[in-house]
Amino acid sequence: MKKILIVLIATIVIGIVGWFSYQNHLEQQEQQLYEQKTKTLSTLYEHLGLKNMDRVKSTMVVYFNSECEHCHWQIEEISNNISMFKNIRMLFVSSEPESQAIDYLAKHKLESAYVNTDSENIFNTFTGGVPQIFIYENEQLRKHFVGETKVSLISEFVK
Repeated sequence: MKKILIVLIATIVIGIVGWFSYQNHLEQQEQQLYEQKTKTLSTLYEHLGLKNMDRVKSTMVVYFNSECEHCHWQIEEISNNISMFKNIRMLFVSSEPESQAIDYLAKHKLESAYVNTDSENIFNTFTGGVPQIFIYENEQLRKHFVGETKVSLISEFVK
């Protein structure tokens, strides 16, 4: 009876460790796929279904939602410090209806930087919550921020 109990406990422990290892492996694969989708500006455009835009030295892509309080803070932070971003192309993407996103950005005079794309492309490209900021320099991802980020920190990566 004791041997059966020991074998049963050992089997359960091995099963749990195996399950956690498998889950960790799946998360790593998902993270690698996500990094591949956002590694370069060209691949990001491709996954979002956008045509490549004119090449510029630096681009900042902001993934947001107008109903998100953290996004409100982030957009206001960017809008209030717009002069810091005069030498960078800013693009704003959202999974919500275009009119809703543009109306929100218009309150901050950022509507001209909105990029319309299919919400399915957004869900297939981005993982995690909003806001997210991607800084690209010479087509390569330089920095990825998740959540509220002070403009002073962003400006360190914007040239």
